[in-house]
Amino acid sequence: MQQTVLLDIAYMELAIHHLNPLATTIVRADLDAIWVALDSDTSRIPDSAIVFRNLPDPGWSVNNFSDSGQILPFDNARDPDWYRFEEQWAPWTPVAFLSQQRPWYDLMETAVPVEERSGGWCMAETQRRECSLDLMHVQACIRYIIDFDQRVSCRMTVLGIFSMDRLSKVYPTQKLVQINAAKAKRSVLHSIRWLSWWTAIVVNWEEQLSDSVIHLVSSLLSTVKNKRGVICDLDRDWQSINIPLYLENNIPFFYLWDFEAQSDQRFDRLNPGLNLTYWAIRQGTQLNLIPDLEEADINKIALHATKLDHFFQDVFSYQIADETPILHTYSILIIDFEGWKRHPVERDDATLASLKKFYHYKVMEEEEDIRYKTVIFWRWRKRMPRDEYLR
Repeated sequence: MQQTVLLDIAYMELAIHHLNPLATTIVRADLDAIWVALDSDTSRIPDSAIVFRNLPDPGWSVNNFSDSGQILPFDNARDPDWYRFEEQWAPWTPVAFLSQQRPWYDLMETAVPVEERSGGWCMAETQRRECSLDLMHVQACIRYIIDFDQRVSCRMTVLGIFSMDRLSKVYPTQKLVQINAAKAKRSVLHSIRWLSWWTAIVVNWEEQLSDSVIHLVSSLLSTVKNKRGVICDLDRDWQSINIPLYLENNIPFFYLWDFEAQSDQRFDRLNPGLNLTYWAIRQGTQLNLIPDLEEADINKIALHATKLDHFFQDVFSYQIADETPILHTYSILIIDFEGWKRHPVERDDATLASLKKFYHYKVMEEEEDIRYKTVIFWRWRKRMPRDEYLR
């Protein structure tokens, strides 16, 4: 049904959450869900995604793997998966590469060569050498960053190491060899996604790394073409997702537009009816919304959306000032969102005074020695503008 549109395009540009950078909006209505995609296609969302919405990260059993090592019916190394706070880097998983010949770890649907040994089967020697070399390179890069880059938080989840011994192990069946190879493939992909995420969120990520590590990381990431993306339950995930960061780094973003999201004004900027209306006006095309996306007053939604920041909060929200003193031994960081884009702050009185004036902060213990702590300023937690100089 066509909806009458009275909104001015300039006014709407203030209301759309993801206009910088511009992102296209696509909607898919299933019988059990309405999916919205930003800068991607909803066809990438697997039909079984809704089933895994509230399930923990599954520990796949042998029965979940095909004979070639694929995970069925839902493979989060290929299919967009639900957002998980403890794995901020998961949306950066590579799903396509620029090289004409796909690397072995991208061939999720292809069985690796095997050879028969006494007592069973193992990965073929040529394949094993290639796997070992790539695993060694990606794991060494991550290990170097974790060990020598002081910007790695002690609270960060560290990726597990895939033991090289598993590649030469003899298994009783060929399927178990393929499952082990599939886990090796995923280990490389998971390492690349972590490196891709780290270089995206850390300013001057190269400065504390050796030349050889910088070259290796750059070479690995230069081969990545497309990334997996992430599905969000807005009502559950809004406090920690960073949509602008996804879009700036070409990460496909998908979300479920359910009753909870539609009934909460906090998500007005992501209202698909508002976004599709914007694009129809901008492109001069006819607007056709399904009944579930029609709004009684689209102007009211747009007006409220202008009062929200990029993280679904009022532009100025009141919080009690944290007057904890900041000592000279403390490390100072400012972040765009918790867990994302930590920027080390150069220590000088003028910068510190400005940050304390505009933003709330928290002092966090990093070591047992109380003289050394970390001060976190939240860029989105602005102080209440009681005076004009804060505006």
